[in-house]
Amino acid sequence: MFVSVFPSLASTVILLAGLSLGGGDYPWVANLDGQPAFGARAELRHVEKFWRKPSPADAGVRLALADLLPRFDVERAMAQVEDRRMGLDRLVLAFQSDLADPEADPSAFVLEQLTIDPFSVVLNPENALTLVRVMGDSRRQVRTWLLEEGRVEARELRSAFAMLDTHTHGLGRLEEPGVLQLVTARLDLAAVRMRAILVDLEVFQEGPTQRLFVPNTEAVRLAQAFVMGEREAGSAWSQWVTSAHHSAEDFASGTQLASLDKSQATTLALRTAGRKKAAGTLIKMRELAPADGAFGVLLGSDGRLSRFERCQAAIRLGLEALSQDPFAAEVHQIVGISLDFTRSRPNAAVYLDRYLHLVGIRFYDSWTVPPLGRSVGEEDALLRVLSPF
Repeated sequence: MFVSVFPSLASTVILLAGLSLGGGDYPWVANLDGQPAFGARAELRHVEKFWRKPSPADAGVRLALADLLPRFDVERAMAQVEDRRMGLDRLVLAFQSDLADPEADPSAFVLEQLTIDPFSVVLNPENALTLVRVMGDSRRQVRTWLLEEGRVEARELRSAFAMLDTHTHGLGRLEEPGVLQLVTARLDLAAVRMRAILVDLEVFQEGPTQRLFVPNTEAVRLAQAFVMGEREAGSAWSQWVTSAHHSAEDFASGTQLASLDKSQATTLALRTAGRKKAAGTLIKMRELAPADGAFGVLLGSDGRLSRFERCQAAIRLGLEALSQDPFAAEVHQIVGISLDFTRSRPNAAVYLDRYLHLVGIRFYDSWTVPPLGRSVGEEDALLRVLSPF
């Protein structure tokens, strides 16, 4: 039966420091929210059985974990429908070409720019009222925050699933001390946060029926000021936005997610710190042994290193980075390529297959590996994984 304690990343860090892994009490007891989880001392044999050949009870747990992602996708779709009902799509369409970075979320970018200076563009009455309505909707602001946090946890869940898939079905065995425990700890944290987010979204999400919006006098006056370009209304606009922001903060403080995050502040801080450390290490790894094989010139004492030595240094840095963030796909990629150069293809395949799984490619599922639409780096990694020598 799969019932377990919600882990703390702090305990995982201790395990990584060299204390013994596993234990006779492994140890599936109730989680923070009463739902099953792996626990901080997961062992390979238990995780393998759960992931590859689960019992009927464990199969239900796996299904519940996998169901978190489509449930969140439904909430995102509902939010988009509500935004369209509010007229946000028309507002964005009118101004994103002038204001929005094409790489950013257009609605967030347009709203940010128009909030700073709604008088800088010509707003028609409909768009002006939409802007006032959206920025005065504290409930929507909480929903936006929940969706942003949900996107983070969705990425975490997908990455954890990918790592467990490559271990049980692929070549990316999770046998370094502490790595499996870090993966399962990150999965548990993502799952419990996602469950809290889904519960909160039910509160702050609109239902299928359209809500009747009757603008009050202040909203109409602000919209008229934007249409007429009356900049003297700027202070009233700041008050409108600030008031909605404060209300949103009050609402957010009462959510399940806020309560959970308060109790798990240390765990969340460790996760964030681990990501940052891995990202910082990756910059140095790219200089030493870039994934594309184009060795650049190194300055200072590093300039005397041979390519072999550079790859060895990249491997050392990469293993350290992965002990902080096992979901850093490019770190796996560079470690794998460096191992292929310095040691052997089988050693390299472990990390390259992890990289492929993290970017959504499984060499044993032909539908995930068509040549079209894959980057040069992905195709190179796939070729190395499929080639035994």
